Amino acid sequence: MSTPRFLLLEDKPLDTEAIQTTLTDGGIGCELSRVDTRADFVTALETVEFDLILAAYAMPGFDGISALKIARNLRPDVPFIFVSASLGEELAIETLKQGATDYVLKQRLERLVPSVQRALREAQERRDRKQTEQLLIEQKQLLELIASGHPLDECLAAVCTSISRLNSAHACFLLTDAQRQTFPRSITPDLPPSFGQGLKDAPINDLCIGTCGEAVYRSEPITCADIANDDRWSQAWRDLCIAHGILACHSKPVMGSDGLPLGSLMLCFDEARMPTAWEYQLAEFGTQIASIAFERDRSSLTSYHSEERYRLLTSILTSIVWTVDPEGAFVSPQPEWETYTGQTWEEYQGLGWVQALHPDDREPLLARWLQAKEQRTIYRSEGRMWHAASGAYHYFEARGVPLFNLNGSVREWIGTITDVHDRQQTEDALRDSESRFRLMVESAREYAIFTTDLDGVITSWNSGAERLLGYQDAEIIGRDGRILYTPEDNEQRRADREMQTAQMQGRAVNECWHVRQDGSCFGGSGLVMPLQTEAGNAQGFVKILQDKTAQRQANERFQLLYDTTSDLLATEQPLALMHNLFSKLSAQLELDYYYNYMVEEKHDRQMLHLRNYEGLSDAEAQSIAWIEFGQYLCGLVAQEKRQIVLDQTQLSTYSSARLLCLLGVTAYAGQPLIVQGRLLGTLSFASRTRTHFTPEEANLLQSVCDQMAIALERTNLLNSIQQQAAQLQRANRIKDEFLAVLSHELRSPLNPILGWTRLLQNGKLDEARRAEALKTIERNAKLQTQLIEDLLDISRIMQGKLSLTAAPVSLTFVISAAVETVRLAAEAKNIQILLDLTTAIAPISGDAARLQQVIWNLLSNAVKFTPNGGQVTVNLRQLDQLAQIRVIDTGKGISPDFLPYVFEYFRQADATTTRKFGGLGLGLAIVRQIVEMHGGTVWAESQGENQGATFIVQLPVMQQVTSISSEPTSAQTNLETPLDNIQILLVDDEPDTREFQAFVLEQSGAEVTAVTSGLEALQSLDQFIPDVLMSDVGMAEMDGYMLIQQIRSRPPNQGGTIPAIALTAYAAEVDQQKALQAGFQAHITKPVEPEVLIRTIAMLLSQTQTAW
Repeated sequence: MSTPRFLLLEDKPLDTEAIQTTLTDGGIGCELSRVDTRADFVTALETVEFDLILAAYAMPGFDGISALKIARNLRPDVPFIFVSASLGEELAIETLKQGATDYVLKQRLERLVPSVQRALREAQERRDRKQTEQLLIEQKQLLELIASGHPLDECLAAVCTSISRLNSAHACFLLTDAQRQTFPRSITPDLPPSFGQGLKDAPINDLCIGTCGEAVYRSEPITCADIANDDRWSQAWRDLCIAHGILACHSKPVMGSDGLPLGSLMLCFDEARMPTAWEYQLAEFGTQIASIAFERDRSSLTSYHSEERYRLLTSILTSIVWTVDPEGAFVSPQPEWETYTGQTWEEYQGLGWVQALHPDDREPLLARWLQAKEQRTIYRSEGRMWHAASGAYHYFEARGVPLFNLNGSVREWIGTITDVHDRQQTEDALRDSESRFRLMVESAREYAIFTTDLDGVITSWNSGAERLLGYQDAEIIGRDGRILYTPEDNEQRRADREMQTAQMQGRAVNECWHVRQDGSCFGGSGLVMPLQTEAGNAQGFVKILQDKTAQRQANERFQLLYDTTSDLLATEQPLALMHNLFSKLSAQLELDYYYNYMVEEKHDRQMLHLRNYEGLSDAEAQSIAWIEFGQYLCGLVAQEKRQIVLDQTQLSTYSSARLLCLLGVTAYAGQPLIVQGRLLGTLSFASRTRTHFTPEEANLLQSVCDQMAIALERTNLLNSIQQQAAQLQRANRIKDEFLAVLSHELRSPLNPILGWTRLLQNGKLDEARRAEALKTIERNAKLQTQLIEDLLDISRIMQGKLSLTAAPVSLTFVISAAVETVRLAAEAKNIQILLDLTTAIAPISGDAARLQQVIWNLLSNAVKFTPNGGQVTVNLRQLDQLAQIRVIDTGKGISPDFLPYVFEYFRQADATTTRKFGGLGLGLAIVRQIVEMHGGTVWAESQGENQGATFIVQLPVMQQVTSISSEPTSAQTNLETPLDNIQILLVDDEPDTREFQAFVLEQSGAEVTAVTSGLEALQSLDQFIPDVLMSDVGMAEMDGYMLIQQIRSRPPNQGGTIPAIALTAYAAEVDQQKALQAGFQAHITKPVEPEVLIRTIAMLLSQTQTAW
């Protein structure tokens, strides 16, 4: 610690020497500067920072009051002690009123050392309070910056700037890479860019970057008091720091929630020295804020965390923290202001807060505000403001500082308002009192003030003493004051030693336990001063006593809240800390019970589930394990989403309080666990010994619960992210498996097609083998076509474009048609298909073709997975308003693990390369979608592998039916429609496809002109007008869409209205719509069945002739 500097105003050298000797002998080492004129006094105060001012009262042409006023104006925070040869009591009182810290007579210099020690201690306490207030203001600003979503680098730069405002040291952050091996980047807002560039990619170890890297390497704070002579630093890094004026530093790692370092905060000093206690505290402050910024940046959850932390911290302050815009207007609600003044947001928003001031104070306070705003300096004022709780105006002190934007303009003002009503009342009473007992102020309700004679017998007693100690003046006056001390202190004669010290040194300060009338004890801070007659003879003592219990409890509550927040941020299972948290709270608040309910689903509705508790037996807990919203007090807290506090539960009007009374509970506090308006559960506390909770205690409990809710939500979000990652991995795996199966299923039919085609080309097959080859090629080609159709159906389903053509349908016919489709496959495996169909089944409203697809898919699956010689049974029954179809097989069965996923897209029980059965795993997904589009349901049942399977479809039947669709019209179409003498212009750039289609058309009697491009087609139309145009869509240079648009732009006599058919491998429904919109009358998907091609041309020509 540096040597304190004292300024002595004294014109007598001998007295100066005596004062210096007294201080030295008393163990006070200081740098004492003496001045003896007004000019030198002013100059010293303006140029040097002093820790204490000692002044003689009588100077030639310069009295002590003038010196005091100058000091208070230039150095208001520096303690001022008069050291005078003669100072009467009235004059001494006047100096104290004017702001002097104390006075010491030169005849009694033995009082100087205790007086100086007390003055320095109290000045340090004031500085500590001011620093704490500044720290809270900076903390609020930084947490708001983090919570508002600003980038991480901007938040860390703001932390560095805050530390620089609070201290002369510069701060910067060195950020690690993912492996914690180097510092790839740094945040150095207060240092030249060259310093940050020099740090880039610095290695993290205990050799190359000195204490900065060592702090991260060891995960602990490291201090270097002299960089130039510290052998832990390499020469390069030592030169870098010294070149930038950094001669010492303190490095503290920034730890993540996983306990690993994320970087290092470096405090840089321009002189070789150790950090001060305040600088150590700033390093702790900076790394905590940085950790919060990193945590927010990593999990995207904090904006909310930072706002809650700030609200909880400010909620336990004794001052109001306020924020206004550059013009002094409130722009957002200020809960502390509302609580203090009773004003609503509508009343104090903007400049409405002025109405809370005393009418006589409004004009001068506004003038001070305008002056501070104009000069952009610290705002200080004192006045009176309405205090809602007491229904009167209270004195207050206001302080505020401007916060600036990067361009130098004022962004907002932030400050505090402190209630100094009691202190002001004391000072007013002191000014008005002419009594020698200047400190006995009846209005000082926060202090017990009483006097005793020289033997310690109480002679006067104020109302504050009555309130604090419990005795009325008639009960205590005349009694020995030692009854206010504990037996242990009386054994050590504490009261006698206090009076002796006060008589010798002018005052005695103590902190010890005191005893109330009811026998209870409290920790108090006391000041004992001697009372003297006008002749200067001692006649007794005055004692001022203040209860420090509330302050101590507030500190304990703050520490508890801080510890709770730290613990919750560090854990991924907040509920596991519940018992430990209750133990800490119970130690402070005398709690016996807690109940933690969480909102959970039961019987398809939300209820409250008891997850943690203490104080209840297992049987009692079981009886209230599940409760409804509104049931009991915990349910009422959840229903109303607010804190409920019951004092003296036996007198409560709540009907739910009866259960608490049966448990012996006398005080209860229930809090909701809410995050962003969403209820997570409740956390309630109860006591059997206390009768009520104070507002501060209730606020503490709610604050703890708010932190618990935030931690629970953070855990839920982390779990959700992990689940989403697992689902994504699962989806990727399913996708890869599906693509592998798709490749296999599309390639497998190509092998027999290509093989038999090559054999046919060789011409070495007899007629029987030739017929078998053609059947094999046709069967595998149709298999590929069916695979593609399944993919298209799934695409339509996912896009919501699968459409139905509804009409009355007979399920008996649909089942029979589907059975015929798979009968050949069943006979090939010697599988018997049995039909058990009830004929008196009401029809359903649906699409016959799609329903046949459903039954065909189920039968195909049954045949595929049933071994040779097995059996498949189709059962049709009517159950009330439902038709039920059951497809039962004696095949492979379905394992219980796979049964829940059997209808999902791309799912197969065996997707490996060694799987026994083919397919894409799409059929059952299509089945489910079609059935649900018909308003029905489908599910599967199986006893397990090799136990067979049953698929059940239920569809709603029609109530009244006039006619029933017999079968799809496509089945009734004549496929032998002749195309004799029909001229067809065929356009396709693929030779094989073009030759095949031309051959099919010529075999049907058509006259075909085949061309290879859209340009050739337009040239052909100049030569003749065909009866029909058939064009491929996907062609080079001019595709089918461009061709038809060119044709439709022509007049009719040049072919502008000829019927046109689009031939394409683009098979999606959107492609069909695009073709029709472009000008085609029909759309046929490749591969083209010859029968379909001929029938489509015939139907198109028939429609054209009908139109004519």
